[in-house]
This record gives sequence, structure tokens and C-alpha cells, in this order.
Amino acid sequence: MRRQHLAPLVLAVVVLLVAGLAATGRLPARHQRTAVTAATDQALPGHRGPPGSETWAPWPQALHDAQHSGAATVEGPVTGHVRWTRRLEGNVTPGPVVGADGTIYAASNAGVLHALDPATGADRWTLDGGAAYGIDQSTSPAVLPDGSVLWPGPHNTLWSVTPAGAVRWQLALSGTVTSPAATADGDVVVGDSSGRLVGLRPTASGPGVAWDVELGEGSYGSPVIAADGRTAFQSVVSGVVAVRDGTVLWRSRAPRATVEVSPAVGPDGTVVIGTNDPFQYGLDPDDGHVRWTYRRGPWTYSSPGVTRDGIVYFGDHANRVTGLDAVTGLPIYRHQGSTARDHPRSIGIWTSVLVDAAHRVYVGTRQGLVYAADRDGKRLWQVDAGATVDSYPALTADGTLLVGVTDGRLLAIGD
Repeated sequence: MRRQHLAPLVLAVVVLLVAGLAATGRLPARHQRTAVTAATDQALPGHRGPPGSETWAPWPQALHDAQHSGAATVEGPVTGHVRWTRRLEGNVTPGPVVGADGTIYAASNAGVLHALDPATGADRWTLDGGAAYGIDQSTSPAVLPDGSVLWPGPHNTLWSVTPAGAVRWQLALSGTVTSPAATADGDVVVGDSSGRLVGLRPTASGPGVAWDVELGEGSYGSPVIAADGRTAFQSVVSGVVAVRDGTVLWRSRAPRATVEVSPAVGPDGTVVIGTNDPFQYGLDPDDGHVRWTYRRGPWTYSSPGVTRDGIVYFGDHANRVTGLDAVTGLPIYRHQGSTARDHPRSIGIWTSVLVDAAHRVYVGTRQGLVYAADRDGKRLWQVDAGATVDSYPALTADGTLLVGVTDGRLLAIGD
């Protein structure tokens, strides 16, 4: 997730941040990796394993799973054929998700949740939350293993909805609710913009609040859950906080840089985060210390994903997609999008990066361009959506790419 309006950082502040922060619990530039400087695309070296892992639904939550892998177990489209288009009531900035039966759950900033037929985009049912919500933060519902849907909707409320569209219960939080992270065991962690983080064990009758903690500062991101199922990592404006069973374990701070994206957790446990400075960081999950830094250069509003075979993918304001080794922070993949200002919008990738089973990457931009590139970084296709694309993309079981557009359209792109 990201937020649009920020005061720019001056170069001197960035230099002080990177060079001068104390090592304890902060984001210094130690073990710094040098960025690749070539403008050409860069390929993955050697053989890579499966990028995604199986879940109870094709795409059940933001960035696919509770660790934010961003990776599917099916292959996505190799052509830019738009199968269908559905227009909703407002900006489709919230990211769509997909249930076990193929139902697409997509919301608009007008405050309506839609359950859509995957073949046509027609409504199976709708739920009106009674108010508009959100601006440019992409928040996704979560489909739980029992088929119920948790919608971070209007009125600072998390809504529990049956597969048939009936409201089971509502949980009021303190700010805008962000994307819930859910495990296969039914545990959920959800946060809000005030910096509140809540652990749930939802049932049909209620949210089953297990713990509830205030992190003390605002957040633009969504939580992730480590493989142990107990430890959550949440980005706040000054860094990342680790919480286990409701107890804060550590804080990793970058006091002069704002964090506007969600974290991700790699298969080795490394916590990855981007900030509004020139760097991407890999943090030790046990104490928050920096394992590596990567000089990204431009800022990023693109929440990173870390695939199951250990590749960190993210976009940046220069329309680049970068892939890093999650263990070392070394660059291993690059795709450069267009830098031509063909539309009256700023250049930059604001979506997360979606990775399919063949290591193809899919991403949307402020220019309104949707890109697909192969595992070698070569462009497969691009679609001009005509307006800003800033929602988390999703992939259905038959390999259809779902992309939200800020003019109210949801695009289904598939072969």
C-alpha cells in the first residue's frame, strides 16, 4: 500500500539517514549492496524453484498469502487480451481477491463490495457499506478457509461476510482498515491507519479477538504473518514493528524516512521493506537488525513480495521492476517500463508485483500501463488502461489477471 501526497526528502537528509543512524533497531546502510546501473532488462540466473505455494483459494488475500509472496501456482496471460471489463461505482483501487469456487471479490472506493462471476464479471451479489472510503491505498478483502470474506470496508470497520453475501459480524477499529492477513489455520491479523494491530480467531458468531495492541504511530501498510503463525510484522510510518501474541518484540526505525508500503517475509524469515529513501532493506526477523540494504534510487510505493524460492520483487517511481535475492539483497532481475509521459500522470509503479508459476511478472503503473514480462525480463505485452492503475493485482485459477483502474473499471486479462 502507498499514499500519494508527501513532502520530498532533500538529499542531505537521505545521506544522513543512511550513513549516520545508530545500528541498534534502525535501518542503517550496512552490508550495502550496489544497484545494477544498466538500463537493459536482467534475467534470473540458473534454475529457480516454484515461486508460489498452494493456498485454499487461487488468490485468497492481498499479495496471495500471509507472507506476501505475491506469487501464484498457475501461469498468467502471455497476451494482453482483455476478456471482459466491469465498471463499478468508484475507483477500483482496492485489490480484488478470488475465492475457492472462483468468485471474484472486488470493492470500489464508493463503499460497495461485489462478488463477481469469473467468466463474465457479472454480479452474484453486492454489499453496500453505506459510505465511501479510501483514497489511493490498495486494500484487499481476505477469503478465509471456510469461505467467509473479511472486507476492510467503510466506517473504519472490518466486515465478516458469508459466501452468499450476508453480514455475519462487524469489528470497529480506530482508523482505515488495511488488508487482513490470514493463515490456513484460520488465524487473522488486521491493522488500521492509526497503528492498531489486532489478532483474531474468527468464527461465524464473532471476530474472536485474541490480542489487541496499539503501536503508537500511524500506518499505511498491511501486516504479514511469519511461518510460525504467531509473529506479525507491521509497517508504521517510521519503520517496522514485530509483534508476537500481542507483545511488541522490536522496532526497526528509519526516523527521517516515511514507510508507505507493507512488509513481506521471505522463506528464510528475512523481513523486506521499502522506504521513502533510496534503499530497500532486509531485516532480521529475531531482532530487526539490517541484514542487507539495496540501493534502489527512486522512492517506492510498491509493496514488496517475496516468492517461495526467495526472490524479492518490487516496483519504483522510475517504472522499474527489480528482483533481489532475499538472503543477500543482491539484484538478479530487472524490467524497465516506459518513462514516456504519454498521459497527464506521473510515472511510477504503485501496485505490488504479481508473479506467476513461470516467473512471469505483472504490474500496473500511474501512467495507466499494465505490463507483463517473462522470467528473462523481456516485455511480453502492455495494455493501456487509460487511467491510473494502483490496486493490487490478482490471478484466477485459469490464469486470468485481474487489474483495477481508478476510473471504476475492473479488467480481466487472459488468454
